[in-house]
Amino acid sequence: MIFAWLSEWFGRRRPLVALFIVAMTVWALAGTRRLQFDDVPRSVFQSDSEEFVWLNRLFADFGSDDNDCLIVVESSELFTPRGVAAIGELVRGVRSIPGIDSVRSLADVAVFSPERPAHSLLPSAGAAPEAYTQAQREALANPLLVGQVLSADAQTTLVLARLQGDSISVNQVDAVLTPLRAQIHNAQSQLPGSRIRLTGVPPIRAEIFAAVKRDGRRFVLIGVVLAIAMAALLFRRFWAVVIVAGAPLTSALWLMGAMGWFGAKLNVINTILPTLVMVVGFTDAVHLMVDIRHSIGCGIPPLTAAKLAVRHLGPACFMTSFTTAVGFFSLVVADVGVISRFGVQCAAGAALAFIGVMTIVPLLSSSRIGGRLQVPSGFDPLDWHVGQSTKFIDWILDRPRLITTLGITLTVILALSCLRLYPDHHLTESIPDSNESVQAARHLNEALGGTMSVFVLVEWDERLSLESPEVLRALVDAQSRLREIPEVHYPLSLVDLLSTLPSGGDLQAKLRLLPLVPADVSRRFVRADNRRAMISLRLDDRGTAAHQSTFAALETALAALQQQHPGVELKLTGTAVVASRNILLMIRDLVESLAMASVIIFVSMAILFRSLRLGLIAILPNTFPLAVAGTVLWATGNYLQLTSVLVFSVSLGIAVDDTIHFVNRFQREMEVDGNVRASIERAFAAVGAALISTSLILIVGFGSVFLSEMPPSRLFAMLTVTSVTAALVGDLVILPAMLMWFVPNRVPASAPVAHHPPQVAQLGIPDV
Repeated sequence: MIFAWLSEWFGRRRPLVALFIVAMTVWALAGTRRLQFDDVPRSVFQSDSEEFVWLNRLFADFGSDDNDCLIVVESSELFTPRGVAAIGELVRGVRSIPGIDSVRSLADVAVFSPERPAHSLLPSAGAAPEAYTQAQREALANPLLVGQVLSADAQTTLVLARLQGDSISVNQVDAVLTPLRAQIHNAQSQLPGSRIRLTGVPPIRAEIFAAVKRDGRRFVLIGVVLAIAMAALLFRRFWAVVIVAGAPLTSALWLMGAMGWFGAKLNVINTILPTLVMVVGFTDAVHLMVDIRHSIGCGIPPLTAAKLAVRHLGPACFMTSFTTAVGFFSLVVADVGVISRFGVQCAAGAALAFIGVMTIVPLLSSSRIGGRLQVPSGFDPLDWHVGQSTKFIDWILDRPRLITTLGITLTVILALSCLRLYPDHHLTESIPDSNESVQAARHLNEALGGTMSVFVLVEWDERLSLESPEVLRALVDAQSRLREIPEVHYPLSLVDLLSTLPSGGDLQAKLRLLPLVPADVSRRFVRADNRRAMISLRLDDRGTAAHQSTFAALETALAALQQQHPGVELKLTGTAVVASRNILLMIRDLVESLAMASVIIFVSMAILFRSLRLGLIAILPNTFPLAVAGTVLWATGNYLQLTSVLVFSVSLGIAVDDTIHFVNRFQREMEVDGNVRASIERAFAAVGAALISTSLILIVGFGSVFLSEMPPSRLFAMLTVTSVTAALVGDLVILPAMLMWFVPNRVPASAPVAHHPPQVAQLGIPDV
């Protein structure tokens, strides 16, 4: 048996093990200094797909569409001397900020009118009151303004500040947002009674990243402190707590260091990795510590106790880590690169958790510290004996068929309710409703048709030119058709720009005047040198699931238009389009990989347990917590998002870990007398307390996240606490009942039953 050999090798080579731990920790500490946070949001859904190729074409010709900071000005005095002055000063202040590429507002608009020569839309200081009334009338008649930077009631206007560069990091955004908010505050003071707020993709993402970092620092610390406090209450020995908590924390450090050395970056997906490693490692560390403490309590020397723990629990710990690693490694087949890499990182984390726990816990327990691990006198919450738990476990074992049937029925009903869940994502789902950016975005949804933009990229082949009638006709027909789709608002294109120019109503004739339009204005609509034009559309943040039907309707319309206009290609694109589809793909990848991981884990358990029966039995108690968590998610009106799907992965890891330890102990006890009922009772007494204690610690640790300001973090806490509780029910109620019903006795019912304490029965002292 390999773990018997490893236990002996450990006893002889402890200095080498200590050197390995120290070297790994030093190496990891150096690696963490190289670890970086990937704060470029677009890199999360970066791919080599055709959609991304078109998106890059859009960016190359018309600039990045997710660089616009939207300053929302709500006032009834927009077209008054005070309002015009405030907007003008705000625009000048924003233009002066380093990192701002361009600014668009009412202050930049020139009006062409048959009655008057070309002039600025907004009157100059000292103009007559009639001039402001005229300006409002002209603004509401201008298709470049209404629905773009001005609401139809002239009560809301936008100042669009585009940031410089492409693939801008959150740190770069933050450097611009601080002076930008100062300019907004100054404008607010000049226009009392108005509301001036900042929103848009860059500030919303910056706030999400800032909140993630705040939560990461705050709640990891709070969770660790609470978990250690709970462990201290249960173990009642300082060094026992240090060892149990230190091993998984060190394993998580090793993973972070390895990621630093290999150039992997933290992102919004893999920030869960330290938590996952600590959860997997912590449960194994508790089981090892319980085994070692009971051995020491029976008078066995610490070194021998540590060797016995490696021999007896090594296979179970290996199975928990192996099944977790194999399950997560199935993510490598995902279509999205960030999910594929996440699977590899999770598998590496599970392996490091096993190595860390199986070296650090036995090493420290076998040192002089081992003498201080003894259970203090008085009541020990972890010292469960068969007699103390008989009433509960006997009630279960007396009704195995009833409990199993109820467990199967309830799991099926809950699983069916989970089928109502659907993947979705909202731009503002990670920010509290009270946040200024969220409120401003919702106001824009009502006043201007939405904060999100999608685009139709129009390309014509080299046989045509911008002056070709076919090109302009395609643009006119496209814009007319897009207006018929109710979910999109205010389509804007070169057609609208031409309609504002003089020279009558002939758009083809007005093309001759296009060179007279400032280049920074015309380049927003057309790049004749690259044979491309662009149509922009507004879309409200109804969620990526709802957007898919809108995108499908748009693409159907564009395909029909393309058939009508040979030589012209029309393609729907934009960050909102590509990101929403990739986020849904990421969620679906995680769900499909979770299902695949479940199958792989159960097959692996059957192989490692050397029993198809036990592998099949393990399915129900591990499916139950996932079904409970999914039902809670549906019942609370939520949907599948990245946060919730990742919780299912953590839940599966916790449930599988506990199941393996219980079944492993059951198999060991069956070797004593072959009596199923007695073996279940002894296994329950041996590992039940450890399962309950780890669950309580995890519930307390994750429960602290309920205090988070971020809705996804609170959702994570709710689902994790729910699934941990359900996993405990699955492993201490459903699993024993199924073992009692489906595992046959190896001895006649009349054979004598071993009633010795479970911890002493399997010490195997003579073999050491």
